[in-house]
Amino acid sequence: MAGTVVADSGTNDQEEGSQKTAESPVSASMEVDPSTRGLTDGERTAFVNDMSDKYGQEIAERIVPDGHESADGGDIGTQGQMPGLEPGSLVWDDDEHLEVDNPYGQTLVESDNYAALYETNVYKDGGNDRYYIYWLWSAAQSIDHINITGNIKEFWNHIDLTNSADVTVYDPGGDVTKNGIPVTVSASVSGTNSSGSVGASAGIEGEFYLSEDTVGPHPDKTGQDTDEFAVRWDGNYEGSQEINGTLVERRDTWDNRSFTWSVYLDGAGI
Repeated sequence: MAGTVVADSGTNDQEEGSQKTAESPVSASMEVDPSTRGLTDGERTAFVNDMSDKYGQEIAERIVPDGHESADGGDIGTQGQMPGLEPGSLVWDDDEHLEVDNPYGQTLVESDNYAALYETNVYKDGGNDRYYIYWLWSAAQSIDHINITGNIKEFWNHIDLTNSADVTVYDPGGDVTKNGIPVTVSASVSGTNSSGSVGASAGIEGEFYLSEDTVGPHPDKTGQDTDEFAVRWDGNYEGSQEINGTLVERRDTWDNRSFTWSVYLDGAGI
């Protein structure tokens, strides 16, 4: 993550000088505003390539939506889109890596995370309220050692709006358990252009495979009353798992973007 990052090793850490007795979950967060630096085209491409090497090309293809234009106008997207719809112009994105270690320094599980913010050209009834679309991607995997096997327990990807904006739509909207079956997440908005003279729309759609257990909105980090959304995987799994999530923000054009992006990973050794 660029900008301010706070890493949290969870509640199981002992004071310095004492021995850790259990694996501790890890998290990271950053505050994002218009001055926050995002990924360059080269950094984004390198990240996608690294994820392809680590998790496989099919999983890495879920990261960047089709229709995203790079600075030179080329489409570097890798994800399927709603027919005829694009998410808008990319204004910020970033990635973050997390690892859960045991007391002996062995990494048991790791995750890689990505978040992107798109500015649409869709307004509410030609007024000052403009729509923005967030795209979230995370992948986690367990790591085996000679004497211990890692298991993924939980990971999530979270956006918390800290300005006066509103979350209007998020997906997945409920828990899904479809072992080995594709899960589709999508969001779309309709309205007008800035003058209100012409109809406009934007959207995003993606698909990932749920290998085991449950994916859905984090119950304590999702709500339109609190203007936040977290897509969470929860279970107990040895292997790799990916998730996608999306949300739509409606914000006054005079209100600068301001939000907190945070990611979390928990795992154990068996």
